[in-house]
Amino acid sequence: MIASFRTVSFWALAALFLSACGSSVKLAPPTIPEPLIEPISMTVAVRMPENFHAYVHEEEVLGREEWTIDLGRSNAVFFEQLFGFMFTDMLILGADDDPALASFDAMIEPSIDAFEFSVPAQTRTDSFAVWIRYRIKVFDRQGELVADWPVSAYGKSLTTTMGGSDALQRAAVLAMRDAAALMIMKLDEETMISFAGLIVTLASGCVTSRMENSREGLTGIAQGESVVIMAKSYHLGNETEARYIECIEDELAGGSQALRVIPHRDFVDSLFPWFEPRTAPAETKGLPRLMERPGVAERIREQGVRYIIWLDGDTEKVAGGGSLSCAAGPGGGGCFGFAWWQNASDYDAFVWDLDGLESAGTVSADVSGTSFLPALVVPIPLIARTRAAACRGLADQLRAFIVSDDMT
Repeated sequence: MIASFRTVSFWALAALFLSACGSSVKLAPPTIPEPLIEPISMTVAVRMPENFHAYVHEEEVLGREEWTIDLGRSNAVFFEQLFGFMFTDMLILGADDDPALASFDAMIEPSIDAFEFSVPAQTRTDSFAVWIRYRIKVFDRQGELVADWPVSAYGKSLTTTMGGSDALQRAAVLAMRDAAALMIMKLDEETMISFAGLIVTLASGCVTSRMENSREGLTGIAQGESVVIMAKSYHLGNETEARYIECIEDELAGGSQALRVIPHRDFVDSLFPWFEPRTAPAETKGLPRLMERPGVAERIREQGVRYIIWLDGDTEKVAGGGSLSCAAGPGGGGCFGFAWWQNASDYDAFVWDLDGLESAGTVSADVSGTSFLPALVVPIPLIARTRAAACRGLADQLRAFIVSDDMT
């Protein structure tokens, strides 16, 4: 009987092996049961890579079997469900969406590092197996990476229970469920309560701001007149500070007291080369000579520019501590520990009035804040948005400074 059983198993595997040549499997979107956890009270944006909507894995097995596994949107659906359960608020960003236009506490970007599978003919068993190695990246509101860790997941399904195609699909779904379980396994009710308390405690009052202004003359702005935001020093020409300039532009151009703002890049291009870092006037006493250059005064007049606002400053890390470690193994991976860092955003805005070719005054923003990153498997960033706070505060002060002429 044992010999007969072995003969039957051999031919069953052989038949499966031969029938599987050229197999094509299309995975239906998975459904994850709602986990018994309390969601974390924060808004996360989930940015899906483009291949999550049409992920296809092709592989030649044993030099003769051609397998095509079409995961379709299964990965996108999987993470939409998972993070929808884990957080109170979630929004989905496409690969081409600009995160700067969305409002969130943190942004999570999942991706696939590797997808592998085995068929019964390889392992000489009655099982299909799937390994998926995901990568989870977490960004703060300014787009800075705060966590990057792998998640290794595994699923196996017997052909004796399901047909070959169905068994492989089941193994892939089990691998996704394994990844989900890994991410939330330590987030039980007690842990979630401590997370929620930590968020409430740390998120409130973790940013301190001080705004000041010094007026040198009367201000005001008429209909049709505009302002331009410029970098005071060449150092501010880097990408990070360019985003800060754009933030100030957006804040001044929005709201009920919106100002007409000329984008700084358009302004610089229209007056090339007189506002390049090497040629731009460093002080107001250089304005008369600049305005005498051919076409400069006319071009500025065409754009209705009344004020040039020069920004000077930056955001930098001034302190930090704690310990955070991430690891991965055959059974999964995760991050554990607690880290913190303190950022300081110091900016000065020098306002030049082109009507009198003189300085109208200075507005300053001094913002500091402490960010925290606790991690029990999943890092949860509690970010103190010092640059964003400095942007909003400085823009509000600049608007009041320019529109009103009775500020002291």
